[in-house]
Amino acid sequence: MTSTTIEYYLHSLGLFDIGQELFYINSFVNIFTKHPGEVGESYLEHGFAALRYAFTFLLLFVIAFIHAIFPFLFERTASNCVSEMTEHMRQREK
Repeated sequence: MTSTTIEYYLHSLGLFDIGQELFYINSFVNIFTKHPGEVGESYLEHGFAALRYAFTFLLLFVIAFIHAIFPFLFERTASNCVSEMTEHMRQREK
Protein backbone atom coordinates (compact mmCIF):
# COMPACT_ATOMS: atom_id res chain seq x y z
CA MET A 1 0.00 0.00 0.00
CA THR A 2 1.48 3.32 -1.03
CA SER A 3 1.40 6.46 1.09
CA THR A 4 -1.08 7.97 -1.39
CA THR A 5 -3.41 5.00 -0.91
CA ILE A 6 -3.09 5.31 2.87
CA GLU A 7 -3.76 9.06 2.67
CA TYR A 8 -6.85 8.48 0.54
CA TYR A 9 -8.15 5.73 2.82
CA LEU A 10 -7.65 7.72 6.01
CA HIS A 11 -9.12 10.86 4.48
CA SER A 12 -12.16 8.94 3.21
CA LEU A 13 -12.77 7.78 6.75
CA GLY A 14 -12.46 11.35 7.99
CA LEU A 15 -9.66 10.42 10.38
CA PHE A 16 -7.09 13.03 9.35
CA ASP A 17 -6.95 16.39 7.64
CA ILE A 18 -5.40 16.56 4.18
CA GLY A 19 -1.67 17.21 4.44
CA GLN A 20 -1.42 15.89 7.99
CA GLU A 21 -1.90 12.15 7.38
CA LEU A 22 1.74 11.17 6.99
CA PHE A 23 2.77 13.36 9.90
CA TYR A 24 0.31 11.60 12.22
CA ILE A 25 1.09 8.13 10.86
CA ASN A 26 4.85 8.64 11.14
CA SER A 27 4.50 10.13 14.62
CA PHE A 28 2.34 7.23 15.72
CA VAL A 29 4.72 4.60 14.32
CA ASN A 30 7.70 6.48 15.72
CA ILE A 31 6.49 6.28 19.34
CA PHE A 32 6.49 2.49 19.04
CA THR A 33 9.79 2.10 17.18
CA LYS A 34 12.02 4.91 18.49
CA HIS A 35 13.30 3.25 21.67
CA PRO A 36 13.65 -0.27 20.21
CA GLY A 37 15.63 1.25 17.35
CA GLU A 38 17.89 3.06 19.81
CA VAL A 39 18.95 -0.30 21.28
CA GLY A 40 19.28 -1.95 17.87
CA GLU A 41 16.12 -4.04 17.96
CA SER A 42 12.88 -4.24 16.06
CA TYR A 43 9.58 -3.63 17.83
CA LEU A 44 8.95 -7.38 18.22
CA GLU A 45 12.50 -8.19 19.31
CA HIS A 46 12.30 -5.51 21.96
CA GLY A 47 8.88 -6.74 23.06
CA PHE A 48 10.14 -10.30 23.53
CA ALA A 49 13.20 -9.07 25.43
CA ALA A 50 11.00 -6.95 27.71
CA LEU A 51 8.68 -9.89 28.35
CA ARG A 52 11.66 -12.08 29.18
CA TYR A 53 12.78 -9.53 31.77
CA ALA A 54 9.23 -9.24 33.14
CA PHE A 55 8.89 -13.00 33.65
CA THR A 56 12.36 -13.16 35.19
CA PHE A 57 11.42 -10.39 37.64
CA LEU A 58 8.21 -12.23 38.46
CA LEU A 59 10.17 -15.40 39.20
CA LEU A 60 12.66 -13.40 41.27
CA PHE A 61 9.78 -11.94 43.27
CA VAL A 62 8.60 -15.45 44.17
CA ILE A 63 12.15 -16.54 45.06
CA ALA A 64 12.73 -13.43 47.20
CA PHE A 65 9.37 -13.91 48.92
CA ILE A 66 10.23 -17.50 49.80
CA HIS A 67 13.70 -16.39 50.94
CA ALA A 68 12.10 -13.75 53.21
CA ILE A 69 10.19 -16.50 55.05
CA PHE A 70 12.86 -19.21 54.84
CA PRO A 71 16.23 -17.39 54.78
CA PHE A 72 18.13 -20.66 54.39
CA LEU A 73 16.55 -21.17 50.92
CA PHE A 74 17.71 -19.34 47.78
CA GLU A 75 20.49 -17.55 49.69
CA ARG A 76 22.23 -16.14 46.59
CA THR A 77 19.76 -16.94 43.80
CA ALA A 78 18.12 -13.53 43.41
CA SER A 79 21.33 -11.51 43.71
CA ASN A 80 23.16 -13.77 41.24
CA CYS A 81 20.31 -13.50 38.74
CA VAL A 82 20.15 -9.71 39.06
CA SER A 83 23.92 -9.52 38.47
CA GLU A 84 23.56 -11.64 35.33
CA MET A 85 20.68 -9.49 34.09
CA THR A 86 22.70 -6.33 34.70
CA GLU A 87 25.56 -7.71 32.62
CA HIS A 88 23.13 -8.75 29.87
CA MET A 89 21.64 -5.23 29.76
CA ARG A 90 25.11 -3.70 29.55
CA GLN A 91 25.92 -5.96 26.59
CA ARG A 92 22.72 -4.85 24.82
CA GLU A 93 23.74 -1.19 25.11
CA LYS A 94 26.95 -1.76 23.12
